[in-house]
Amino acid sequence: MLWIEPDGVIWAREQDVSAWTRAPLNIAAREKDGARWYRLNGTQIPYRYDPCEQTLWIAPQRDAQQLNFYSSTPGALKPAQASGFLNMDVFAVSSEDAGTEYAGLADLGLARGFGSIRSTWSMDRENTQRLDTFFRLDDPERLHQLRLGDAITRTDGLGTAVRYGGIRWGTDFSLQPEVPRFALPGVSGEAALPSTVELYVDNQLRGQYEVDPGPFAVNNPPVFTGGGNLQVVVRDTLGRETVYVQPFYVSSQSLGAGIADYAIEAGRLRENYATSGDRYSDSFILGSYRYGISDQLTLGTRFEVQELAHTLGGSAIYTLPDIGKFNAAMASSSGDFGSGAQAQLGYERQVSGVSLGLQGSWSNPEYVELGREPGAVARSLRAQAGFALPASASLSVAWGEEIRRDRDNLQLTALTYARPVYGWYGSASWLHSPQAGDSALIGFSRSLASGRSLSLQLQRDGQGDLMLTVTWQRSPQGPLGWNALASASVGDIESTLASIGYSATRGSSRLTAFETSGLRSLQAELNSGLAWVGSDVYWTRPVRDSFVLADATAPGVRIYRDNQLVGITGANGRALVPDLTTYNTTRISLDTEDLPLDRSLTEASQDVKLAPGGAVITLAGAAKRTLEFSLQLESGASVPMGAQLLQDGSPVDLPVGMDGLVYLETTVEQFRLQAIWNTGQCQTEIIDTHKMDNNQPPRAFTCHLQH
Repeated sequence: MLWIEPDGVIWAREQDVSAWTRAPLNIAAREKDGARWYRLNGTQIPYRYDPCEQTLWIAPQRDAQQLNFYSSTPGALKPAQASGFLNMDVFAVSSEDAGTEYAGLADLGLARGFGSIRSTWSMDRENTQRLDTFFRLDDPERLHQLRLGDAITRTDGLGTAVRYGGIRWGTDFSLQPEVPRFALPGVSGEAALPSTVELYVDNQLRGQYEVDPGPFAVNNPPVFTGGGNLQVVVRDTLGRETVYVQPFYVSSQSLGAGIADYAIEAGRLRENYATSGDRYSDSFILGSYRYGISDQLTLGTRFEVQELAHTLGGSAIYTLPDIGKFNAAMASSSGDFGSGAQAQLGYERQVSGVSLGLQGSWSNPEYVELGREPGAVARSLRAQAGFALPASASLSVAWGEEIRRDRDNLQLTALTYARPVYGWYGSASWLHSPQAGDSALIGFSRSLASGRSLSLQLQRDGQGDLMLTVTWQRSPQGPLGWNALASASVGDIESTLASIGYSATRGSSRLTAFETSGLRSLQAELNSGLAWVGSDVYWTRPVRDSFVLADATAPGVRIYRDNQLVGITGANGRALVPDLTTYNTTRISLDTEDLPLDRSLTEASQDVKLAPGGAVITLAGAAKRTLEFSLQLESGASVPMGAQLLQDGSPVDLPVGMDGLVYLETTVEQFRLQAIWNTGQCQTEIIDTHKMDNNQPPRAFTCHLQH
């Protein structure tokens, strides 16, 4: 098996060495006895040779145990069934000086599979206005989305967000929101004995795993964006500890190594959105591409093509674990307005107790970007700092300035201090703007029992008006129930407000009374909708994204969404859950105490992840009917006691009793029975449960012998 030279050099056969290492054998080999031999000390394989016992100990390489504290595998996804919804929001406002005004909002959605259509409209006494209409086709597996119709342009370090009508195709990471696309830190180590691995993020225990002897890797730890320290403690069965420490910095704007984000958009800009002058104007084409060069460096590029100008730019994001995130971008434009340029620089650091941010951009008068006048923003600067102080207090400072060429300049300075005070949460803030003057606010809030809260605010606005406001609020412990708000302000401006609302399975309503400066107004709001899956139509509260039809096969069963009561099944045993977020996992469950004893429990809860639209999920089986009858052979004799029964080929729990008596629970209306015993077997004709009555003596059915 081995070739050992007098000087102790050990050679092993090629097939053995290949089994002990995954590294390529880029070393010299010798031919002997028709085989290829390699020197072990040239293969980096850990080994120990004992010449007294004539034994060779090998530590073969193997895969590290993967400890995934945060799953990187997308969950099960359900495409939408043929479904749709129509939401209606109706508003009425009555005031002493303006009379009564009415308005409404309609939202229509249709879906099937991974394709959906959506259109929203606003209505008042004057006219009906279309807001947004679009078709989208999702490809969650490849993270692609095609959108036709109204949309808002993407921004990725360069450019501004503008409304348009047209087409967009590209990546969409929200199709798999549970899978992080930015780089997460990781730690590798090795355990000599069976051990416990504990993961700490900034000294907070985040997870614990049991590992076998050998290498391991901690992947996708549950860290927040910003910086900190990742600490892994390995404690073996003998009580010995090994500690691995690694600093990290995570930014949601960065991409992990090898991950690409891209999009192409084309259409016509939309101006005066949601007004009577709403129109589509200039055409454009826009493209963007970002790529993670490494876990620290992300590079991107963007181009814009308009009728009178072309723009091209590039961006970079670089993160350092001990320092923070840096970003830079440069762009140039050319066209009828001349040649322009823009530059951006930024820095961010968020660590435990301290956050810092600085962002600036500069452009010349000839620079053109989509949706803005040439050189509209000459300079923009923003700075922010936040600090965690003793006694759970916090302090934040922010300053921003925007020098404009198309309108007045903007400048803002804000200072906020907050901390708990004797069971209350207190905050004080100061806001300065050369345009609006100085304003200050001192506030205290406190949570009371049963979803109630109380707050006090002393405010001075930029005109010097001083007000004291007291607010009491009640919120339901979930999406259903009563909510109320009462508020009163005294001082230079006096006002009162009272509001009460109720949210039910078929909609929500709210009534608000308001008085200020002697003027009174009353506002009423009603929100409701219809949803359908296949041919079933349900009256429901508005559907905002996706919905499921939970089938418990029995009326009066309470249905929960993420442990919050959201509905009770109706006469058909179903309840509509309208408020799911597309592509996010939601747990739908039923109250097993409400389920009748004759129902079989399919799943007490299901984790549902839906494409836009609706789908049906089954939480319980159909009702079981208990039948009692006897089986007789054609000769008139009873089927032997103890014979095993099969219902349509499936085993039945109880065998045949005395005198051929059968007790059977079934959910089907028609079936065949087969009886099998040691010396024979028989089969019935189709048995129809509609013709059976348990209040009458047990009926006899003929079972025909089979040969």
